Amino acid sequence: MKILFYDEDTGEMNKFLTDKIIKKFEEMGHEVTTYRFSEDAKKKISMRHFQMYEELLNYADDNNFDLLYHNNYLMVPDFLLAELKVRSNFKPKIVFMLSFREINRSLARTKTYKEIIELPQIHKVRIISDLTKNLTLPSNFIKIFGLKENKKVEIINNIYNEPYEGLIKTRDLSPHKPFTIGYFGRWDYSKGTDIFLNSFEYIDKDIKILVNNIYGNFIFNNEREKRLFKRVQVDKNFYFMGELYKFLEKIDLIICPYRKSYEYAITGSLAVSFGAKKPVIFSDIYPYNEIIKRFKTGLTFIPESPRSLAIAINYAKHNYEKLKAEANFKDGSKDYLDVESIAASAI
Repeated sequence: MKILFYDEDTGEMNKFLTDKIIKKFEEMGHEVTTYRFSEDAKKKISMRHFQMYEELLNYADDNNFDLLYHNNYLMVPDFLLAELKVRSNFKPKIVFMLSFREINRSLARTKTYKEIIELPQIHKVRIISDLTKNLTLPSNFIKIFGLKENKKVEIINNIYNEPYEGLIKTRDLSPHKPFTIGYFGRWDYSKGTDIFLNSFEYIDKDIKILVNNIYGNFIFNNEREKRLFKRVQVDKNFYFMGELYKFLEKIDLIICPYRKSYEYAITGSLAVSFGAKKPVIFSDIYPYNEIIKRFKTGLTFIPESPRSLAIAINYAKHNYEKLKAEANFKDGSKDYLDVESIAASAI
């Protein structure tokens, strides 16, 4: 089978997943071509999405591909629908990805999503989430996508486990003296970094705070946040996914202070928590709260409340051995899917 693989996101995590999926396709005996849009299409901003989809679909059809694998989770459904409606003779089958978060933001497009699924050119719709296999799906998603009866639609639950396979190297050095909490990833308002900073006013003074920011730049809203940041020790090392255990060995507790708007977003934080056997403090948002509750792998706090976050951190510090003893990291890890099964089931 000739497969055209389209993926515009070149971030490290996405590149890892892309490479794994393509490799699996090739092992299955398929011929894979990776597609990138022309600079001309990218420059014409006013018609960007229309022109880019037109270019992509033309290339797939003109070169006799059997399958177009659309691996960009932030697909603009309106433009794809408009193009496919006038291409009733489009030959390649299409598999495309959507993220739960993107759907949640765009529920006004319900009709558009349904129309796309019903198109004969669509082979499969794969909804990417950070859910584990047994998590209860929200009723609105079941209704929109007809999940019980529509075999075209698949829920792909957490594809982020495999990049963290190096976590098994993590030595359990906890608890540290002083007790150490850690934040890693992008230092960003949507991830609640200001909430994290403001919690410093209320957490025990002897707690060590370690931060690893993958982009290296720190943005503050005001002078107060700059002052609070002085408590932070910055780990300036850049850790590839297989090396993240080197950071995790330095901390006792993973902090995820995400805002309410981060519901359904894709994050590797829980996979990291399971793999490294480190408890997590996570904002009480779906679906993460349900996963943490089921496997007892940490605590949740009231979203966007620095005081609530601080209470959870202080509790974890004083009850750390109990928290770790009750956590079911092993079964939590088993509840995640792997990249290869995702690739194999696409055909």
